[in-house]
Amino acid sequence: MAKLIILSVAGESQLYAADLEAGTVVPVTGQPTGELASLITLTQSGAVVTKGVKAAIALDSSSSIASSFHES
Repeated sequence: MAKLIILSVAGESQLYAADLEAGTVVPVTGQPTGELASLITLTQSGAVVTKGVKAAIALDSSSSIASSFHES
């Protein structure tokens, strides 16, 4: 299983690094190079890039899924 996932939200330019083991999500900073730079170029042109991701859904807030965890 992947330990780190790079993600971004449609309509935003910021990339984030989600560390699944640490349970943290932080903005990607610095000057990207290599595959990360290519990813940024592709997404800026409107491409949706996925690799090694089984499912991903963007929501407005965590309350959208909270009811799933606390069903009666």
